[in-house]
Amino acid sequence: MTDDVLKADALRIQAMLAADETVLEDLLADDLTYTHTNCVVDSKVSLIGKLRDGSYDYRALDTYDVQVKHLSAECAVLAGAAEMTIHVAEESIVVPIRFTSVYIKHDGGWHLTAWQSTRQP
Repeated sequence: MTDDVLKADALRIQAMLAADETVLEDLLADDLTYTHTNCVVDSKVSLIGKLRDGSYDYRALDTYDVQVKHLSAECAVLAGAAEMTIHVAEESIVVPIRFTSVYIKHDGGWHLTAWQSTRQP
């Protein structure tokens, strides 16, 4: 089960980098709360829309030190760190973060329902 949720998370990251709406529609829970390092909060619809229109242009999201902090048949909590590369105003910015994400199991698959990230100093 741990491998399944980690695979879902890796697939979500790849889909965000590619702005792949089809994959994100499947992997993001309908009630998603996605809180960015700048305190902007997105829903599933707004996150996918901002990826689609280029408002969010993630170039890399390399995670490390990821731990499954809680795992049950219906819920998984992940915590870890990452280095994000975001393209903003014609330049790429590297942002080191810590994050917590919550996945729920629904219809046989894991779906991200909450993300909270904090910029590291």
